[in-house]
Formats: sequence, structure tokens, C-alpha cells
Amino acid sequence: MASEYMPSRKKRKPSRNTLNKDTRTLLRKTPRKKQSKPKPNPKLNPKSNPKKKMDAIEILLLGSSIIHQWTSILPDSPMPLHITNLGINGLTTQQMSSNLETILQPLSETYEPSVILFYCGSNDVSHPQTPQAETQETQEIIRNTEQILEYLQDRFPETLVVYLSILKCPGRSKFSAQIEKVNHAVRNFSKKARSGKKGPSRIQFVDLNLEIRANPEFFQHDGVHLNPMGYQISNAMISKQIF
Repeated sequence: MASEYMPSRKKRKPSRNTLNKDTRTLLRKTPRKKQSKPKPNPKLNPKSNPKKKMDAIEILLLGSSIIHQWTSILPDSPMPLHITNLGINGLTTQQMSSNLETILQPLSETYEPSVILFYCGSNDVSHPQTPQAETQETQEIIRNTEQILEYLQDRFPETLVVYLSILKCPGRSKFSAQIEKVNHAVRNFSKKARSGKKGPSRIQFVDLNLEIRANPEFFQHDGVHLNPMGYQISNAMISKQIF
């Protein structure tokens, strides 16, 4: 008797669900790793859109002759710089506080710098005849400076304001104690501004006297204004704070 014909069955490939654990691991595609994007510097760009590309760092200079004569600004910057220097020779904090809107008038209404470098106060130090007059003068310098810093924060809410300490220069060594009182008060003011806001600090105090130390080698012959070496040290100290 002939055997009954039975059609051959093709072996089915096991479905993915029936594969053992090791085989499923081999078949599983390895996901691609996403490249991490560089984080924006919160000091320079704290509230702006991180997707927005910064072609250059906008830097505004305000203050007296130390600012006005500053020609080589942050030469080692990792990014291109666009500099606007509105420094005025002989400017005092009283004059700046009373005429700040006029000083800023050359700027457009939409202008928003990334960083403001601010130095003023050494021209305010005069020759008070009594301790009482010196105390009154010191308090006036502090009050003017705080008013200027508050105005700059309101006018440029996304800008880092770098306050440069008043220099204890050799030509005004008699006023070192008075200058130290002003610097100390402004340093404390900047700390309060940091602690009083939720975001990053918008005022950065840079004590130039830590490196320059009234060394005559860093000043011009008048013992008041910085020479190229003094500006070089100042640039290095500022760079550490903002880059």
C-alpha cells in the first residue's frame, strides 16, 4: 500500500517575541547618542534664548579717565568683541549720577550690552579738612555709585555690570583709607544685589587692588592713571570673572 503523501512544511523563523533574551539583545538597534550642545555662559547671556547665536560680545565702558584711556580691552577674549567706550576724563560719581541719561544718549533704544565695565570715583576724593567732612564725602560717593548701579540694572536688565574698584594709586596714597571704605561698601552692595535676586548676579565686583597694589610700575608718571602694564593686569582679572 502506497504511503500517503504529506506536503513538507517550511520551518518558520521564530518571531521576535519567542527569541531568547541574548538574541533579542543582539537584534536590538543601538540608539544613537545625542551630541551635547555647549551651554551658554550665564554671566554673559543669562536670560536670552540659548539657540540664539552670539556673533560678538557687546561691551559698554562707562566712567572716568581710567575708562576713557582704555584702548586695548580684553585682547584674549575667546569671542569677538564689539566695544563702545563712553568714558569721560575727569568724571565724578556726582556728575555721572546726575547726567547718566545724557551720557548714554549716543546709544540706540534697543542697545543691550552683554557686559558693562564701570569705573568711577577716584576723582571724587578731594581734600577734606575734618574727619566729619571726609565721612560725608565718602558717604556721598557710595550713594552716587549705588544709584548708578541701580539705574544700569534697570536700564539693562540682562547685562552683567562689572564694577572695577577704585584704585589705590601712588599719586593719591593719602586717600587709601577713604578709597577702601568706598570699595568695601560697594562690594557689600553687590553681594546684596546677588542675594536679593533669584537669577545670577547682575553686579560683579572686581578688586583691581589685589594685583595692582599701588605699584608704581603699573602707573604713568602722574601716579594716577594706568600704563599699558596696568591695563594688561586689569584685562586678565576681568577675563577671569566674565569668561
